[in-house]
Amino acid sequence: MRSPFFVEETGSDGVAYITLTKLETHNSLNGELIGELIDAIVGIEDDRRVRVLVISAKGPSFCGGADLKWLKTMSSNSVEENLIEARRLKRLMSVLDNLNVPTIARVQGNVYGGGIGLLCCCDIVVSMAGTFYSLPEVRMGLIPAIISPYVLRTIGPRQARRYFLTGERFSTDQALQIGLLHQVVQGDMIDLTIDGIIKDLLKAGPQALMLAKQLVSDVADRQIDDTLLDETAQLIAEVSASEEGLEGIRAFLEKRDPEWPD
Repeated sequence: MRSPFFVEETGSDGVAYITLTKLETHNSLNGELIGELIDAIVGIEDDRRVRVLVISAKGPSFCGGADLKWLKTMSSNSVEENLIEARRLKRLMSVLDNLNVPTIARVQGNVYGGGIGLLCCCDIVVSMAGTFYSLPEVRMGLIPAIISPYVLRTIGPRQARRYFLTGERFSTDQALQIGLLHQVVQGDMIDLTIDGIIKDLLKAGPQALMLAKQLVSDVADRQIDDTLLDETAQLIAEVSASEEGLEGIRAFLEKRDPEWPD
């Protein structure tokens, strides 16, 4: 069944696209959209054809944060009822963050609240110039609790102290400076830029991409000691002897494109 909130498609090159299309609410998040996005991302994880996921949006906003009608409903809910909704959003952030293929966010327009959480769960974020960002929860008497682990990991606690507390709107230049974005380009260059990133990703071994993504999570913020170094030595030894690793080395030595095993 086709979602009323987004378009999902997968090309013959193995690149999957989720494009938010709920223009009338600035692609804001509500329980129904969150549930459908979870299902779509889980489906992509189970689809062996998919090599890369690109998340984008139509309209004036990439994501306007929480849907106002959804917030109004939650304001009359019990704590237990709101916990169900909160856990649904938690699940969305988790499945996106842990997806086993590279993820790219193609960003335009405004990005607020939970939309910033989506960006922080993607591996690569490319934004059009002129985009604005905000974590405005405190201005509604709320806090960005569920997305906070991902935002803190991305921009660090020092920057989070400012933007969590002020709720201010900040520019692409500021977002790039604090590490929320990887690249800012003019609007007419964004698709060409993302196509170039996709081309680079598709040159890599599918298993290597998955393991490299996991490697960042496993190694980040750990003390460099014998335990960590032994783990990484064991990992490269196993990867080098894998079918994909052997094919990659052979192709490099033979100066040809690798033929990755299924």
